[in-house]
Amino acid sequence: MTPQSLLTEPSRVDEPRAAQEYSDVLSQVAAEGKPLIVRRNGADLAAVVPLEYPELLREVATRQAVEQRAAQIDWDRVPQTQRPGPGLGKGMITFIGPDFDAPLDCMKEYTE
Repeated sequence: MTPQSLLTEPSRVDEPRAAQEYSDVLSQVAAEGKPLIVRRNGADLAAVVPLEYPELLREVATRQAVEQRAAQIDWDRVPQTQRPGPGLGKGMITFIGPDFDAPLDCMKEYTE
């Protein structure tokens, strides 16, 4: 799918009357990567779109939802956290097993 295919007006076709005509419409959309509008009695009825389009729509909707949530946050009130300095875990490790530095079973083939 190209950005140009997203910006161009979709082509229109009359509603297929036979199974082969439906197949031709699907094949055209898949091959060209462009949507087609299907018309019935001259009025737009439905759109046939490439598989990439629904995924793109989900991405756009997700991005919009995230942007809406971000706009609701008062960023001046969010605390600015800093990375903890070295040594903050000192004294927190109270037990180390006797086999702490023993080779792991899954690594034996590499250490033998």
